Amino acid sequence: MLKTALIAGMCALFLDGSIQYAPPQFSKPPEHSVVPVKDKHEKIEDVRLTHYCICENCCGKTPDHPAYGITASGRTAEPYISVAVDPKVIPLGSTVWLVYEDGTTVECRADDTGGAIKGSRIDLCVSSHSEARERGVESVTVYWKE
Repeated sequence: MLKTALIAGMCALFLDGSIQYAPPQFSKPPEHSVVPVKDKHEKIEDVRLTHYCICENCCGKTPDHPAYGITASGRTAEPYISVAVDPKVIPLGSTVWLVYEDGTTVECRADDTGGAIKGSRIDLCVSSHSEARERGVESVTVYWKE
């Protein structure tokens, strides 16, 4: 008889009394075709990229709060689309390209702000709190235009 259980973010499979673990599978940001970066208006190098989700730990709002999941721009937070920015650096509503060290480019939208998001720091919305913690902090180059 096969049973499955979710244990601390790991899938435990019980087969004939043995336990096998598989790491959680996180969604990877969708890869987009690379647009020539010289066509983008502004560039910020060595940006500290952190990750958040819409949970109470990350955003301070419970699911029964009327603004749960709503960003500073009034949009609903979308994983891998919404980023929190310092609006003094990148205006809300701007198109933002995150260029990872391996060359992967992800197109996002400046939807949100955050108390800790100042200067050259950006916070990318992801699917879950465990994914936000797992992804940690990365360094990216950011291009943006209004």
